[in-house]
This record gives sequence, structure tokens and C-alpha cells, in this order.
Amino acid sequence: MNALLDHLSPADLEAFRRFQAAADSYSHVVTEMELEMNQTTQLSVSNKPTFEQLMNRAVELGTVAGKGKDTQVQFALSVFEAAYHGLIDLTENKHGQGVDDAQKLTEAYVMAQGSATVFDAKASNQRKSTSWTRTYIKAGMWPKGGTGEPLYTANTMVNIRQKLRSDPANAKKLCDANEAFLKF
Repeated sequence: MNALLDHLSPADLEAFRRFQAAADSYSHVVTEMELEMNQTTQLSVSNKPTFEQLMNRAVELGTVAGKGKDTQVQFALSVFEAAYHGLIDLTENKHGQGVDDAQKLTEAYVMAQGSATVFDAKASNQRKSTSWTRTYIKAGMWPKGGTGEPLYTANTMVNIRQKLRSDPANAKKLCDANEAFLKF
């Protein structure tokens, strides 16, 4: 290669060196791009929420509930979906002595409702809320029914309830959405 370079004019030699430098930098870019592509393809992108995102959602819904809006069914559906995806379960003492996912989520939801709210896991109303949350988790973890179940059934139930509620004659006969979902 050096023998060929000796026969080039100074202008051609300079052009060759610029070409070689450009080719070297290009190969470096290609190598970096290949590395990024390999890393990207090895990572699995998931739509599954994280526990932190679920806790943030519980706080968000609790804050809205503290302002007088009914968000119980939205909270229930969030917990149900997280259980379906395997994000939460009924493992005891997962977050400390006597604290499982249901109690942790319920506490975040209740505490966000107002600054004067105190969460006491042994109080009857908080025990009831935690029990409901455990029921949503248990239903979301239901292993039978095939692909998409039980989410499909829950979605169908909510849609049917909304259609029934749109008729004024039926609206007063229906129980609230959270109770309907709990009975489901």
C-alpha cells in the first residue's frame, strides 16, 4: 500500500488521506450504531406499568377523590390491570411486617385524599378498603379464561354498565360502579 502512495501527487495523497479519515470515522459511527441496535434489540420494551407508576396513579386518584370526585372504580381498574400483568400479588409482608401490595396501594390512595387523613390499617373503614383492593388483585390474577382474560370480561362489564346507566330509567336502579365491579 505504501508503494502505491509514493506514486501519488501531493494533492492526490492529501485527498486519499481525507478519504481514509472519513472512512475511519464512518466505520466508527457504524460500529456505534450497530452496538446501539444490538442493545436496543436485546432490551424488551414493555407496556406493563411499574409499581412506582401504580403508586403514583393511586396518589393521583386519591387526590382527585379528596376533591369530591368518585375515583374508586378507576383505582379498582388500575389495581385489577396491575394484578393481571403480574405487577402486584397477594404476597404477605412484601413491604414490611403485615404490609402487602393491597395495603400499600390503599394507604397511598387514602392518604392522598386529604392532609387530615390518617391511615390506620386496623380501622374498620381502612380494613374494608384494603380488603376490596385484595379482591381486585385476586380477580386480576385469575389464571383461567385464556388470552386477555379477565381484562376482557371486566371491560365488557364496565361497558354494559355504562350503556345501562345512559338510560334514565335504569340509572337509579344501578349500584355505583365500584360496587358493580366488586360484585363482578
